[in-house]
Amino acid sequence: MKKTLYALILMELMFASCNKEPVPMTREEIRHKTDSLTKVQVERSNEHAKKDLEHRIKIEVKVKVDSILNAKNRKVTKDTVQNTKVDMKVKAAAILNARAQKQAKDAFQKRISPFK
Repeated sequence: MKKTLYALILMELMFASCNKEPVPMTREEIRHKTDSLTKVQVERSNEHAKKDLEHRIKIEVKVKVDSILNAKNRKVTKDTVQNTKVDMKVKAAAILNARAQKQAKDAFQKRISPFK
């Protein structure tokens, strides 16, 4: 008897819930829902970024410190200064050459464009 009563009540609840139409969400409810979901995602990504930063700092700071100490301990001689100046001149010449080539190419393209 109890099982039949429970089954009837359960069936009645199932049919009653099927007839209800879903209520559309208001703009405020949608905004609240999205804010709560994005807040969780932002917190997770911030935690991940902090862990990643702590891991990377252990590796990268050591390399930077070593390179700074090596640069500090390295003797600066006349040859190294002169080589640096020569390297800078070569780089400047390469940049100027690339610019001149680009300007020549652009000028050539302007001359050809009326014939296309």
